[in-house]
Amino acid sequence: MRARLALLLVLLITLMGCAADRSTVMPLTQWTFEAQDIAARPVTLPTHLALPDRPLVYSLKTSVSLPPQMTNQSLTLAFVRLPAIAVLYVNGKPAVALDADVTTRYRVSGAQRWTIPAELNAKPTMELELALEHSFTQSAWIDTVPHLSDTDHGDREFLAIHAFNTATALFGMALVVASGLSYLLIFLLDRSRKAYAWFVVEAIGGIAFPTFAAGITQPFFGTRDAIVMGAQLMLGAIAAVAFVRVYFGLGFPGRRVLAAWAVVAAFALLTAGPFSTRWFAPLAALTVAISAQVQIALCIKLWRQKPRPRNVILVSLAWPIAGILGTIEILWWLGFGAPFHGVQGGSAAISIVAFLRISALSREHVRSLRKTDHLLAEQAARLAQLEDKNLEVERLNEELRRQIASRSAQLADALARIGARHSGVVTLDIGDTVAGRYRIVRPIASGGMGSVYEVVRAKDGAPFALKVLHGRNEPLALARFAREAQIAAQIDHPNVVSIVDMDVDADGYVFLVMELVRGTTLSELRDRFGDLAFARPVLHQVALGLAAIHDRGIVHRDLKPANVMIVDPDGTPHAKITDFGVAMLDDKDISSSQDATVNDRARREDSTAVEAPNVTPSRRPPPVSSTPLTHTGVVVGTPMYMAPELLAGARHAKPSSDVFGLGVLAFLLLTGEHPLPERRSAANDVREAPPLASKRPDLPPAITAIVDAALAVDPAKRPDARQFAAAFAADPVARAG
Repeated sequence: MRARLALLLVLLITLMGCAADRSTVMPLTQWTFEAQDIAARPVTLPTHLALPDRPLVYSLKTSVSLPPQMTNQSLTLAFVRLPAIAVLYVNGKPAVALDADVTTRYRVSGAQRWTIPAELNAKPTMELELALEHSFTQSAWIDTVPHLSDTDHGDREFLAIHAFNTATALFGMALVVASGLSYLLIFLLDRSRKAYAWFVVEAIGGIAFPTFAAGITQPFFGTRDAIVMGAQLMLGAIAAVAFVRVYFGLGFPGRRVLAAWAVVAAFALLTAGPFSTRWFAPLAALTVAISAQVQIALCIKLWRQKPRPRNVILVSLAWPIAGILGTIEILWWLGFGAPFHGVQGGSAAISIVAFLRISALSREHVRSLRKTDHLLAEQAARLAQLEDKNLEVERLNEELRRQIASRSAQLADALARIGARHSGVVTLDIGDTVAGRYRIVRPIASGGMGSVYEVVRAKDGAPFALKVLHGRNEPLALARFAREAQIAAQIDHPNVVSIVDMDVDADGYVFLVMELVRGTTLSELRDRFGDLAFARPVLHQVALGLAAIHDRGIVHRDLKPANVMIVDPDGTPHAKITDFGVAMLDDKDISSSQDATVNDRARREDSTAVEAPNVTPSRRPPPVSSTPLTHTGVVVGTPMYMAPELLAGARHAKPSSDVFGLGVLAFLLLTGEHPLPERRSAANDVREAPPLASKRPDLPPAITAIVDAALAVDPAKRPDARQFAAAFAADPVARAG
């Protein structure tokens, strides 16, 4: 190997001086063929001699008329490619071989040259005879024309081609070994990377040609090394297809294909001989060609995918690209001669395969490093956020401790005074301070049940919405007000208004502090009803918020447009469910038996706002009181949005009842019409809502079907809130989930 590297260096240095080369070169094409028991005949090189498939010795003779500048000069006769073992005689005397190789057993790997001393060409005419051994199929193929030149190592063309063939063979072996070992090491460390194992097999097959071209295989396999090389190439071609398919997750029927290859390879090896390449070489060439075509088809298929897989060119086109260069070698093995004056493309092809595989692995490694850096940066950012949140939690804990310490005294004092105070409307002015902690900024809305104000927290200026209750001396109203805080405080969801605080002011009125939502109620956006682009995200978000409420075992019982806040209705609307005044946690809130009566008084339509506070406390709420807040047989909620079963009493409230209200909301939002426009009061009022498609035949079937199901009289036929949300998701993946 060191001798070959030294020779390559000499050849490269020689090529540097080619521009000033003034040597005389004579191509020798006309020779006479002679062999025992075979008639002599003239031949013109290049040629394939028709010789029997058995060992024999034949000779090629020619008479050369030398020009004056070549007489009495040291000359070189060079073949870029001559597979047969040969000896050159000049005027009957043996010439000195320049490319003798100790690895030679039955064939010559690559070029052959002889030095003709000056004393052997003193005359103008020189007789040359090549004695050649016909020891395998290709030893009868003289596919390159020998050049006679007045040089020490060969003419310019010979040196260039010889350097290319030698360099690509060595370079190909080095790249295949490097890439194969890299993939093997990764596979051994991570057995899940099955594609890498296939490349290791591909590398074992791919290294066959450069080692064959360099003559390394002869000492190990003798006259069978050509068959071994062909079998390895077939294995490499099969493994290349497997590598591409497994790499891109397409799967590969490896066992059957490998079994077929094993049968063919075993038969070839058992019957192998020096002349077996006549039938085995076309089979190996066909396998490589089919592999290239399959990978081209895979590349086209993968290229059309959206999104396009990574490394699709580097991985899937390696063998097809190499196959173009390898065509030179395939043509020679099929007996079509040696184009390009003996240039060997096989080693260059294998080098390209290995180089592209290393490039693909390098890209994966760089991508992994970038991903790791990105994840580390994200982790650092999250740690910083956690530290900030920890500081905020400490501040909130301090606030909670202060509240707990003072609230007992405040509640005792305030509740003692409630009965003595009037039960009128609580009025707060801009600049007033509530409980010493919240400063009034402006009034937001006011109704018969209470008023809502925008406030800022005195300690940090965080904005909130503060609700005060009118009629403070009504025990049931106070209990429901407290229950609203209890229930809403358990839910943490972007589509549900969150509760921050509840307390009693020193003046004796109860107040509730919640997330400030800067928007408007859905009931105030009737001009947008019928717009699917607006309705889809709103209904999707409301359904998600309702699913979060149901996940906590809570039934809202009053879902209607007035209780849905919308932020940025003219852009990307963001919906939030509010008002848990009549919500319930479980069946303990419902008394059973007795006939139903209808509470016709519609609940007030509070207007709150979504600009979330800096921090919403995340805490586990205290146990909820089990005191019933709904009178026996009383209907709570808004009849126009209530499920039929609720007309018989609140004891029937279930999550499916909220879904009915969601269906009414969806019907109204999609059509601009109420599905049941007449007031419903009797417990036996179970009218069916009209099909949504009868009002909006242009809507997608999935949407009309889910809304119709939500409006079913039978609660068991209604979907849950999460299924409802999936039908309105804009993303198909979200709908499927």
